[in-house]
Amino acid sequence: TPIRSRTDQSPTTPPGSVMSTLTSLLGETLQTKAGEKPTTEVLDGKEVVGLYFSAHWCGPCRSFTPKLAESYAAITGAGKSFEIVFVSSDRDASSFDEYYNEQPWISLPFAARDVKAKLSKKFKVSGIPTLVLLDGKTGKTLSTDGRSLLSEDPKGDEFPWPAKGVHELLGGEEGELLSHEDDVTVADLKGKSIAIYFSAHWCPPCKAFTPKLIECYKAMKKAGREDMEFIFVSSDKSTAEFSSYFGEMPWLAIPPGDKRGAALSRHFGVEGIPVRAMAMAMEMGGARAARLPTAPRGTQRPCLSLAAAPPASPQRTRRAAMRWQLTAAPWPLRPLRRPAVPPLTQTLVTIDADGKTVNGAARGAVGSDPEGVNFPWPRPPVVDLKDGPDGLNESTSLVVLAEGLDDGAPGRRATARLRRLARAKLRASQPCHAPCAGDAACGLPGGGGLGTGRRGVRARHRGSKRPLTCIACTLTTRARTSRGRVPDAAGKKGVLAATDAVARAALDKAKEAGDEEPDVLFFIGTAGADDGDPITPQIRKLAKLPEPSTSAPHVVLLDIPDQGGYYTMNVASAAELTQAALQGFVDDFKAGKLDRQQLGG
Repeated sequence: TPIRSRTDQSPTTPPGSVMSTLTSLLGETLQTKAGEKPTTEVLDGKEVVGLYFSAHWCGPCRSFTPKLAESYAAITGAGKSFEIVFVSSDRDASSFDEYYNEQPWISLPFAARDVKAKLSKKFKVSGIPTLVLLDGKTGKTLSTDGRSLLSEDPKGDEFPWPAKGVHELLGGEEGELLSHEDDVTVADLKGKSIAIYFSAHWCPPCKAFTPKLIECYKAMKKAGREDMEFIFVSSDKSTAEFSSYFGEMPWLAIPPGDKRGAALSRHFGVEGIPVRAMAMAMEMGGARAARLPTAPRGTQRPCLSLAAAPPASPQRTRRAAMRWQLTAAPWPLRPLRRPAVPPLTQTLVTIDADGKTVNGAARGAVGSDPEGVNFPWPRPPVVDLKDGPDGLNESTSLVVLAEGLDDGAPGRRATARLRRLARAKLRASQPCHAPCAGDAACGLPGGGGLGTGRRGVRARHRGSKRPLTCIACTLTTRARTSRGRVPDAAGKKGVLAATDAVARAALDKAKEAGDEEPDVLFFIGTAGADDGDPITPQIRKLAKLPEPSTSAPHVVLLDIPDQGGYYTMNVASAAELTQAALQGFVDDFKAGKLDRQQLGG
């Protein structure tokens, strides 16, 4: 699961733009007990604004709402400027009215279904009840887990809950960390990059991954890396389990039950994802899935429970794991309930020396860089699916499936043969001095010349408006798409280069806006299931794409947060997938010009 860290905040938003930010999020009007009023009027001067995603039919919501109302009354009664906006997932207006009458705050109008969908997607709401806290002065997100925050601080003693840096969450310079040797404090970590490992002894996938992480850590230390350190944040249920698990690790730790662990988990958005737990546990071959009954339309993702089962074959469990991982997320199901085993909390986060989040989902980097040479592993603009699908289920993602393309070497040979043929033809023609519109694509000095052969004469005397190209350029261009062969510039490397350019532009734009990640993530599939990537073929199946092609990639934009929507781009050849074409596809999606399709199993 991608990490929703609040460490990297952008500069303070100018006061005049705060209301426009909130208005763009919530719409022009909000519903109050006295009727609808302008958003600017209702939220003016509020220090913290909470978005409460809830519904009348949801049992956990109806249990939490009275507790939230008590906290709301205590905080506002103390004179603190706090407001909550109810964002309803109710199925009809009458249910909304009945539920809202029990609530003391304001609400998003029930008719604003499009705004509700936009908010759920923006804040990646995967279950209800959910409370998102926004800074009323800047419009920035303070926490996406306000429910836990208010459970720990029900009277708002720490209001307005300012965002804290990682080192502060670790306890400040005097904060003590468990070590196998000397006493260590947070001050000893100054100037070091940090990896925070959220894990637990009872979690089978964690137990499988931890040895790999240990080997990576030891390799870095052996290489003389003294500018880094790892910290284990435990979710174990007992001190005995923690001691046994931590005894295998060579790094530092925060013990279970320590408030710092809960604060770090909330800060980085680490939460139990039953779907991921199911997929990972099934991959280990010791779990059975039990799908809950389908929920009313408009609700959230499923809760899957785990139960002991005899191990299946590795091939069967791997296929089943990937099926659940990608198919369970898109469709509306019942609110999250407590699974049969504790939720999976396996996450690896990397932090730079300044305390800024580098990679909130660094687990895949351990497999691709087992020596830790590139630590702290910044997330690449384009992620290869064989390194992990982190973010695919939670964010809008553009995926380029290029596993069928070759490396371009055959294309070079084909082009060379055509060049030799072109030179032979040119010997029999009389070159002219007109410029070649092919820009010497044939590779001949100054181009091959237009010639006086049949092709050149026909192009001149029929008044063709197309720019004239030499014979060699014409044949070279034809070689690029003949028989499914493409040169390097248009092969797998070229496709990756075009995707990388668009991804970097999106990343730069997000950084300028102060966002932690772009609104569209980018992935590429370069391998199939036989080469260690079971995700790529599953995407092909769900998006109903054809088998891999040797001449053209398949491009699909997955919008799983939008109830499993997706969009496809028509690409006839690898040469057509240019940076401009790919950027145009993304722009058309944002402008709503593309036809939406529905993922299916």
